[in-house]
Parts: sequence; structure tokens; C-alpha cells
Amino acid sequence: MEKILTIIIPVFKVEKFIRQCLDSVILDEEQMKWLEVIVVNDGTPDQSGIIAHEYEAKYPQSIKVIDKENGGHGSTWNVGLKNASGKYIRFLDSDDWLSNLSPFLQELRNHDEDLVFTNLVRFNEQNQTSSVSRIKNIQYNKEYTTSSFSYINSGNDYYMYGFWYCTYKKDIFQDVQPLFVEKVFYDDAILFMAPYFLGKTMVFMDTTLYNYRIGQSGQSVNVNVERKHAIDYVKVSKSLVEFANRHHNINEVQKEQRNAFLSQYMKNRFSLFSQLPYREFKSIIEDFLPYIQKNAPYIRLSPKTRFYKALPDYLGWFCIQLFNKFVLRIQ
Repeated sequence: MEKILTIIIPVFKVEKFIRQCLDSVILDEEQMKWLEVIVVNDGTPDQSGIIAHEYEAKYPQSIKVIDKENGGHGSTWNVGLKNASGKYIRFLDSDDWLSNLSPFLQELRNHDEDLVFTNLVRFNEQNQTSSVSRIKNIQYNKEYTTSSFSYINSGNDYYMYGFWYCTYKKDIFQDVQPLFVEKVFYDDAILFMAPYFLGKTMVFMDTTLYNYRIGQSGQSVNVNVERKHAIDYVKVSKSLVEFANRHHNINEVQKEQRNAFLSQYMKNRFSLFSQLPYREFKSIIEDFLPYIQKNAPYIRLSPKTRFYKALPDYLGWFCIQLFNKFVLRIQ
């Protein structure tokens, strides 16, 4: 039987959460025939891999565990994509989980769009509260085209293309593998841009599927973790520019979205870099800004970036620190 959906789950030091994640993808016997779950054990030192193999032994027709040496989050998703056989791909981090998978899978069987969007639940680990995020100003179950749909004009953010909201047809990734940068944090950023270059059709379902756990101290989006791995953002940013430049045969709507996404993304990165100590900040910016200006002139520099460029290095950095502290209140 053809697999309708492949769910790719990376595993590394998630012993506390892995059972909840895997339990969320277990369906009845008939639906498990439509489902493929690829768990990629990224050399985890805890019991996560052993637990994953327990589920593989219980559901051998649907769950497959691939054990590999540690290569980072992006490497697990690349391995999962390479081994996937389902018509659609769903990325699921192993500290998160899915809801309503059974009705979603049933409905997915009747679709052929390249991108299928669903709602997102953000679960705060610290205060145990949940909130639902929906994509705005769209019509459910209507087919749109990526060449004409504008997330900007619809009042949405580029995050809508990310893996929390989106299920992707496997075929759109066929010619761009390996898709993810390896051995870095924040490798999933390519999914904010790639889908509207690679896909042609899209549809929105009024279904809450992905549960995203936030508020963990060691989470990659924690500001202290981001500062520690700032150089990874440089590597990922360059990979985004390279991907965009390889896919230049796009229309004006797609160019507008590309420019808006990359401009906002780079603005956010500069804001993060500006919180670093002076020498680290200077080292990154001396590499980062010339690269962007040479390879992506369509990116609009933020006011803070232009302000920094107009002043001597240390003075520019010092003034930005004052702005961060007294205007943005960044501690």
C-alpha cells in the first residue's frame, strides 16, 4: 500500500519527551498502513534511541529507526528526506507532538496540492498554557497558487511556510537534496523560503495539527542559545542567499516575497549580532555585510545596520548597545 504521509523525527537527548511524540503518531491498524514514520537517531547519548527502537519493534510496517553518528538537526532531516517513501512529508521535532493526525491523514488522501497548511498550537512549558495560531485571511479548502498568493498582502508572516504549519509534497524536494545545512543550529530556516519557490499549489485546512513546545531553557530559540550559536546564523543566512540566487526564475510576486523575507530575516540576524561583545560582533559583521551586499543587493538593510555602517566600528557598536539597552530594553 502506498504511504500517504512520511513523518520525519530527529532524536537527540529527548528522553523526557520522546514517548509523547511517538504516541502522537500511533493510529489504528488500517491508518498505520498509510503512514511512514522515520525516526533518525543522531547519536543520542541518552535512552531516546532505545525507546524509539521499542516503537519500531511494535510497529515494524510503519516505524523505521535509522541510527547514525551525530551530525546535527539538519543532517537528520536530510537522511529522513532521502529515505522517505510517502507522498507527503511532515517534519516533527521530537520534543513536540501532533494532534488530530487521524482526521488529517484521512483528508490528506483526497488532496494533491504541493503545500498543505494546518493550524499550530504553541505550548508553553513553563506555565503549561496553550494558544492556537492560525494563518489569516485565507479560505479553507480552496486551492491557491504560490505564483499568485502573497503572504504579505494577506497580512501573514513568512513563518507560515515553516514546518509547524506546513506539510509538503515529497516531490518538490526531489532536485534540491540535501536541503538542510548540516552541523549548525537553525537549519530549518530554508523552509521559510523554499516552499514558494518549489511548490506550485497550496491549500489550507482548518485543523490543528502541530503542537510546538516553547519555554525550555536550552531551546535553540532561547536568546542565550542564539547568542552562543550566532555564527550558525551566518552560515544559514548565506545558504538562504545561495538558494534564492539559484532559483531566480520567479515572477514579481515571488520576488517581492523573497526580498521581504530575506530583508526581515537579515534584520533580525543583525539585531542578534548587535548584542554580542564588540570583537565577536566586528568579526561577524566584517564577513556578513560584504557578503550580503555583493550576493543579495535586493536585500534592504535595516536602519540600525545603515546607522552602524555610517560610524566608525566601535562607536557604531557602542551606540547600538545604548539603543538596545534604553530603547529596546534588551538585557
